[in-house]
Amino acid sequence: MEFNNIVVSSAADSPQKGSAKLNTHVSLSATQRQRISYLEPVFGSSTLELVTLIEGRGRNSWTVVNRKVSILEHADYDFQRYHDALYDNFDLRKVYTSNEVIGIVGDVRRDLRMEPYITRLRTNCLSDFYGLFIVQDETEEEIVDGQIKKKVVGYKPVFRLKPEDLD
Repeated sequence: MEFNNIVVSSAADSPQKGSAKLNTHVSLSATQRQRISYLEPVFGSSTLELVTLIEGRGRNSWTVVNRKVSILEHADYDFQRYHDALYDNFDLRKVYTSNEVIGIVGDVRRDLRMEPYITRLRTNCLSDFYGLFIVQDETEEEIVDGQIKKKVVGYKPVFRLKPEDLD
């Protein structure tokens, strides 16, 4: 397989509505090509998109993403049902506030008669959310003490870490 020079076309990422496509030239490193080879059996044609979303560190790093994929692949039946129900309630590329994530996760847990989160609601609910997707922070700038600071105002799931055919 040769992945050195790939042109990715995506109507979803197009700045214009309709059938116009955005062509993005992607030069992949040796590490990215290896990750494509490693993940391609699981994600198929979506692998390139996933690999280009992996970051150097943080919740979207290779180590963390690989662990999330493994957890999703090996989850027991009850957690598979939970993950599937969460997937049904979150839309890709839609921005959610932390309160919306808490509400959705709480609602799904109640519907499935799971133990509720009693403490650390925000932390636990966001953790469940992050475990399912590559998530990008949506930020806005604000001026604090004369300096521009970025403030997280929402979270946008951009890639589903459990492929559809694993259901």
